[in-house]
Amino acid sequence: MKQAVEFNHHHADTMIIGARKKQHYASYLHVHKGAALIRLGKVELPVCANQGFWLPIECLNAVTVMKGSQVSTLNFSVRTIALLPNKAGYIESSPIMTGIIEQLHMRKQNDGVQWDGAYGRLLRCARDYLTTVSPHDSNNDQFRQLVASIEALAKGHALPEGIGRALESALGFSTEDIAIQLRVREWVRLYKSGRSAKKIALAVSLSESEVEQLLSQVAGIN
Repeated sequence: MKQAVEFNHHHADTMIIGARKKQHYASYLHVHKGAALIRLGKVELPVCANQGFWLPIECLNAVTVMKGSQVSTLNFSVRTIALLPNKAGYIESSPIMTGIIEQLHMRKQNDGVQWDGAYGRLLRCARDYLTTVSPHDSNNDQFRQLVASIEALAKGHALPEGIGRALESALGFSTEDIAIQLRVREWVRLYKSGRSAKKIALAVSLSESEVEQLLSQVAGIN
């Protein structure tokens, strides 16, 4: 990282599939549209539109941004001396953070990324605000059902109609779309580990061309 704080905005034209690793910086992820999935340990947590999530330095995680989603991230270097949270978790939506992120996105497009100008001051405002928050777990019935629904789709199971509608409402995608993306994500992991498209196709009872087409359309793998 060139600066102590960096901002990025991502429009996921294809799935963004992060590797599972410990990151050497802290991150705040904000979802504008669609959803991101964050794996912590054995659990994959959905971060939906207008939600934020905090990942501290050295946190072992894997982030997936669903195709069609829009997210912003703020990354904080170890050089940052501010006392940022040391626990991963959800951060309550705030008009302050929403406004800062909107301004950062606009200024990055129009004015560049000058640390000594208004852009840098906005980054420092975001950093200072995040020193005041307390990331938290989400553990109500609705949340647990979302987590279980994602796990079921990832395993190839169908969802009851009412549960499927709740998942679609939360993530902003049809259950069919979610299931396809989760399936392709697993293919990407196999592909990157050395499995050919032909071998993947044989394992999932599809033609090689069908697998290659989905890898390209959903994950940008050509």
